[in-house]
Amino acid sequence: MPVNVVVTKNERESAHLLLRRFQRKVQSMGVVQEVRNRRFREREQSRNSRRTQRVLALKRRALYEKLEKLGLRTRHNKGTVQR
Repeated sequence: MPVNVVVTKNERESAHLLLRRFQRKVQSMGVVQEVRNRRFREREQSRNSRRTQRVLALKRRALYEKLEKLGLRTRHNKGTVQR
């Protein structure tokens, strides 16, 4: 989506006011917001990779539950430090 924002200087208009007008126009056209949205865009994962991640998570959860039953791992609250 290429966008060209054009602002021409009027008579007796300072550079400061011209810059403010330009910034308002850019903001109203949504150029900056579009660039920010594109910056951190991630591709959608394939069905196979999503399935693989789910299987690994289930295996990890089963391992943690087994270790907890054996007393080798304790469950702690998120954000707290176990000392």
